Amino acid sequence: MSLPSPDTDDTKSSPQPEAKPSCDVTASNFMQEVMDPSQTQLVIIEFWAPWCAPCKQLAPSLETIVSETGGAAKLTKIDIDKNPQIAEQLHVQSVPTVFAFFDRQLIDGFMGVLPESQIREWIDGLITKTGAKATNEQREKLEEALAHANNCLETDAASTALSIFSAILEKHPNNLEAFIGLLHSLISLGETQKAADILSKAPADIIKNKKLIPIQASIDLALEAAKAQETPTEPLLARLSANENDHQARFDLALAYYAQNDIESAINALLDIIKRDRKWQNEAARTQLVKIFEALGHMHPQTIEARKKLSTILFS
Repeated sequence: MSLPSPDTDDTKSSPQPEAKPSCDVTASNFMQEVMDPSQTQLVIIEFWAPWCAPCKQLAPSLETIVSETGGAAKLTKIDIDKNPQIAEQLHVQSVPTVFAFFDRQLIDGFMGVLPESQIREWIDGLITKTGAKATNEQREKLEEALAHANNCLETDAASTALSIFSAILEKHPNNLEAFIGLLHSLISLGETQKAADILSKAPADIIKNKKLIPIQASIDLALEAAKAQETPTEPLLARLSANENDHQARFDLALAYYAQNDIESAINALLDIIKRDRKWQNEAARTQLVKIFEALGHMHPQTIEARKKLSTILFS
């Protein structure tokens, strides 16, 4: 497949201008706006025409999604009425048609209007496949904002962290770190149910990420702890004193301990149930213990120590 060439060879050696969010491409600037940037960026070309209604429907989605990539992808547009030679050389048969270039090669494309979620998945997949990187300046700004938000979260400034994570997600809706930070901020502010609601409505490409498992466990435990806070421990301890095999009392006591942030006592209560009857309530104690491990993190000292105790119980 032959590609359009610029009118002169000057563009090969002259300094390249900073990439724009989207730009109009012609035969004279095809090399400068598509081929050269494609050495590091994923360059998306939207073939359109002023009379094309579906093109007007597709354009806003493409602009939004490409803007979320932090410069890893670049959007360009070609009016086929003004540039029929390019459309002919690239065998464009109808509009809208969208092509993706990387490393000076046409690597993929589609025709017609697709749902925004499908376009996002397509572009994200190509970025992952090609290893296209966000521009240094945009990436540095994003990383700076994320670091500041995470620092606020760690220093009990959850409200500020929430504002920063929210602002990041407005520009980068699929940023996983900002999404997780937002949920942690809500939990810290006691808005666990709101965090659960947001998580339940997360985009498919975020919700399936394994990095969300710990935050899901944290939300589940926080919701359970909120209910357990209303449960006094004295009656539960009295029940256990009367019957040491009252596993439901010990389980409820573990939730109460967790609500009081007494993680060690919560873990020990659950381990005691497993030791006495590991199959109780379809291994409810072990399931709850795993949630705590996920919420704490696999390298947390309490997780490591509890796993050792669990292994001793299971394999003794």
